[in-house]
Amino acid sequence: MSSSRICVAVRKRPCDADKDIVTAQSPQCIVNEPKVKYDLTPYTERHNFVFDEVLDEKVGNREVYNRCCRPLIDTLFSNGNATCFAYGQTGSGKTHTMLGHDAEPGLYACAAKDIFTRCKAQNQEVFASFYEIYGRKMFDLLNERAKLVAREDADKVINICGLSEHAVASVDELFNIINKGSAYRAAGMTSANAESSRSHAVLQMEVHEKGSSKTIGRISFIDLAGNERGADTFDCDRKTRMEGAEINKSLLALKECIRALGVGKAHVPFRGSVLTEVLRDSFLGNSRTTMIATISPTSAHCENTLNTLRYTQRVKDLSGGGQAAQVDPSAARVAAAKGGNAAPNNKKAQRPTPEPSALKRPEWMDDFNNEDNANNNNGEFAQIKLPPPPPGAVPSARRGDAGPSAPTKAQRNKREVAVKDPKIATIVQNHLKEMEVDELEGGSGGDDDDDNSANVTPTPAGAGVAAALQRQEVKQVRAVHAHVVRAISRAEEDIMAMHRRHIDVKMSGIKEEIKAIQALEDQDTVDEYVSKVAGLLTKQRREIDVILDNLNKLQSMLRDEEELSRTLTPVVKAGGGKRRSVV
Repeated sequence: MSSSRICVAVRKRPCDADKDIVTAQSPQCIVNEPKVKYDLTPYTERHNFVFDEVLDEKVGNREVYNRCCRPLIDTLFSNGNATCFAYGQTGSGKTHTMLGHDAEPGLYACAAKDIFTRCKAQNQEVFASFYEIYGRKMFDLLNERAKLVAREDADKVINICGLSEHAVASVDELFNIINKGSAYRAAGMTSANAESSRSHAVLQMEVHEKGSSKTIGRISFIDLAGNERGADTFDCDRKTRMEGAEINKSLLALKECIRALGVGKAHVPFRGSVLTEVLRDSFLGNSRTTMIATISPTSAHCENTLNTLRYTQRVKDLSGGGQAAQVDPSAARVAAAKGGNAAPNNKKAQRPTPEPSALKRPEWMDDFNNEDNANNNNGEFAQIKLPPPPPGAVPSARRGDAGPSAPTKAQRNKREVAVKDPKIATIVQNHLKEMEVDELEGGSGGDDDDDNSANVTPTPAGAGVAAALQRQEVKQVRAVHAHVVRAISRAEEDIMAMHRRHIDVKMSGIKEEIKAIQALEDQDTVDEYVSKVAGLLTKQRREIDVILDNLNKLQSMLRDEEELSRTLTPVVKAGGGKRRSVV
């Protein structure tokens, strides 16, 4: 994927009461991270990132659209696929960028207005669909969350079976269906945000020839679920932790697809997640993509902001150029400002709203609909030239894809249990063996530099060995916990499929038993009845034993996940401070 086909932008949200640590000077984004050395001396570490566009807190949604998304409309009307992603931590402004608010339209409305203007001039019509990807499942948000299935046809095209399409001819109609669908979107509480989007919402608009099923082009707006550190979900219930694991897995799969396209691989792992599978056409052929990363500039969210920028930087580097993040050594000892407090813990996750709430018409709608289209140069869509990278900018070095066939010394060291607690050490030891088998068989695993886990609080000088050991313990437990979460997801699918097969066989067996009873009553011969019924019940007992064995294994994994999660959860002291539980 060449740099002309993807635009990577960063948008900074307004700063609240906390200190602003982000400087947005397009094309550079500078983060001044407050840190503390081992001797408790405060200092600031400066991180410098370069993107195609960097938008500060004064930039509104319309300017974001003009600078980043307007070229997508040309691709749409050139028989192509256009895609716009909103990526960032929960609460950083992704949904605000896409949907807007009462006083300002979002990217949905800005793009729809230009699309309707051009369609009217060319006698074309628009059909919209709105669905969400929740975990590994898809739901139609415009059909009361009806379940959807992705199927690949003979032409290698992914079709979403059961997805409803709605004809729209104005921004008002599009606004109504978006509000209807948003009410059904899955949301929940995490320690990072009281109302976090727990699914990827995909709004697709297709342009057709009027009165024909011929598709001119498609544009997709994707409001990604909030990327979050593992530490932000450990103090929630298991369902929320599983949601977070699936979210991070799909985001990693998205980056891996862009990596494969960037280096020109023959195979692109689109099947790594449901998100990348259904959006495969958005990366191939005549396509153009915009990724807008939203960040929070407060010191309390510094780590999440850096994780977002590092991920987005890799996307830019892998897509055909850019400058890797750099640390400014001149700022190594600048006095740091006070750090933010952690967000309050919330135990219960909120499930999707069962019924859509009443629609509220935003204030911008009337003015927006009556604006003079002359601002759009009479329907002409000018190409936006992206600023070139600074002189001397080179792509960052990428890790090789192929690894050694035999385990290295570092890999062997990972298999050594570093946990002191005997109970947790036993759990870690059991799952380390499974992890080794998975790696030898080519199982799932993530990049070390994509780990979103929290850093361990620096320990004062004189305790360096103990601090290093604690870091090693936490890192190992986090890796095992991630493996257990993945194993639970796989086991859940397997046992559901097994249970369904058992029910089908049991229903057939019941019919056979009824026939055996009727034969006994008619013929009055017990030998054949005993032989046949004994065989049927023995077969059922074997199947039930297999299901019970798998249920016991799944229950054991659930207990292990609870113990590992409890070990990683910060414990509140009586005095109000926080300490990390000792593993």
